[in-house]
Amino acid sequence: MKKALAVILSIIAVFSMLGIVACAEEINEATVTVVFCDDEGKVIETNYYAPGTILDNSKFPANPTKEPTETEEYIFKGWRCENDDKLYYQNTPYAISVNAQDGETITFKAEFTAEDITATQTFWNLVESIFARINLIFQYFAKIFEW
Repeated sequence: MKKALAVILSIIAVFSMLGIVACAEEINEATVTVVFCDDEGKVIETNYYAPGTILDNSKFPANPTKEPTETEEYIFKGWRCENDDKLYYQNTPYAISVNAQDGETITFKAEFTAEDITATQTFWNLVESIFARINLIFQYFAKIFEW
């Protein structure tokens, strides 16, 4: 009787373990990889989310910067999504599709606007340069006439 009871309890334990394993497989959802790259394609940040997740302000990385050149300064414009080719910002939510497949990758690439920073002369710069030249003329006369 004790052996029969032990066998029955063993069989019940095995079936309950199989039930837990089956539940664990159902809970395991697909994961979507979200990659943020700079404008040259270098990965800045990689995250993994479940389908249906909304990427809001907290899930976007801080706005990247780009070193200026001698003639241009770069201003961050937004994140270009390669799936829908739309521009997203930190305050613009992006919804990952509910039907996204496991292992699917969504790539956001930083986009910048180039602004010309060549020197432009304003009216006040012109006045300043005129007075600087007049000052040089007075210094020249002061040296000649030994004032």
